Amino acid sequence: MSGELETLESAARDFELSADFDFVDPKRLSAVIDRLQGVLCRVVDGARSRGDHLVAGQSACSWVANTCAMSKNAASDRLCVGA
Repeated sequence: MSGELETLESAARDFELSADFDFVDPKRLSAVIDRLQGVLCRVVDGARSRGDHLVAGQSACSWVANTCAMSKNAASDRLCVGA
C-alpha cells in the first residue's frame, strides 16, 4: 500500500509545484480534497476496528487526533463518517 500512497504524495507535490493557481477550479479542488477526507475517514475507522489505539493506551478519538495532528472534535468527525 505504501506504493499507492507514494504515488498520491507525488501527484500532490507535482500539482502544487506546477499548477497555475490563478486557473485552478476551486470547486474541483475542493471535491478532490473531500474525496481524500472520505478515504481518511475509512482508514481511521479501520484502525479503530483493529484496535490500533489500544496499543497506545488511548481512546480511538485521542489516537486519531494525535496521529493526524488534528483536534479531538475533528478526529471524532472522521471516526463518525468512517463508521
